[in-house]
Amino acid sequence: MRRGDTQSHRNYFRSVARVFNLNGSWYFATRERDQGPFSNRELAEVEARRYADELLAFRGFQASREAERAAQSNRSQSLSILPLEEPSAGPAPASD
Repeated sequence: MRRGDTQSHRNYFRSVARVFNLNGSWYFATRERDQGPFSNRELAEVEARRYADELLAFRGFQASREAERAAQSNRSQSLSILPLEEPSAGPAPASD
């Protein structure tokens, strides 16, 4: 993502432009690697959309988990200041 881009301006996958034919089989390109082979273009396009949807869902899941961890970390890192206790010279006298 470039600086200044917003969620509405980003296109994660342009599946039609990323679908290609190689030696009679259909593939779609991702940043990680080419996916395929598929028997026809339509199937490759459907799978490219499914792949993009799953990737976005996973990123959403990751973001929610990170937010949950950050909130949990903030709660566990909160410190409280307790008053100092005066040192005692011995056991407290018994009250009758």
